[in-house]
Amino acid sequence: MNMMNLINQFGQFMKEPTKFVPQEYLNNPNAAIQQLMNSGKLTQDQYTQAVNMAKQIQNNPMFMQLFGKK
Repeated sequence: MNMMNLINQFGQFMKEPTKFVPQEYLNNPNAAIQQLMNSGKLTQDQYTQAVNMAKQIQNNPMFMQLFGKK
């Protein structure tokens, strides 16, 4: 999964989250992730890649400066 693909998928999710996850899971991130995995829409590898990418972004000095983190 490359960065642009992840950004595009996230944008689609933000526009129509119920297209990916049933309404009852939207307020529970762990349940939503489990639902995505159970339905085959998300693999463990994809989840791991997304978590690692998020960590890289959060540790990026430009991100930290933008959000006032030191």
